[in-house]
Amino acid sequence: LAKLEVSDDDDIYKPFLGIKNFLPVYKKYINRFNDRHETFSQYEEKLEFIEFIEDAFAKSKSTLGLMAYLIEPVQRFPRYILLLKEVLKYTPKSEGDAIKSLEGSLKKVESFVSIINESKRKVDNQLSV
Repeated sequence: LAKLEVSDDDDIYKPFLGIKNFLPVYKKYINRFNDRHETFSQYEEKLEFIEFIEDAFAKSKSTLGLMAYLIEPVQRFPRYILLLKEVLKYTPKSEGDAIKSLEGSLKKVESFVSIINESKRKVDNQLSV
């Protein structure tokens, strides 16, 4: 995202070129997300934990809860798909190079999300056996 903000280049696809570099870390995060949720559920009734979280969020002046921050990485790449589809929808047909770049970016992100989803399915199936 930071690369998009400072880019002087018209090619929106460039920040998505290295997306596969995030795959191993992202897979681990997604595959273990349910564990984090369960852990959070176990601690959310403990007074010390509640006080710690309330104190941390008061200092940060955040309006979001901890689970909102934990789910953010899970939702990030599917949001990119929605964003790219919307940009494509409103890009004039006369902008052939831009359309090609956007379509390439969309394919990369969709492929990334597909790999993550398949990995998550495998982990879920192994846990259910």
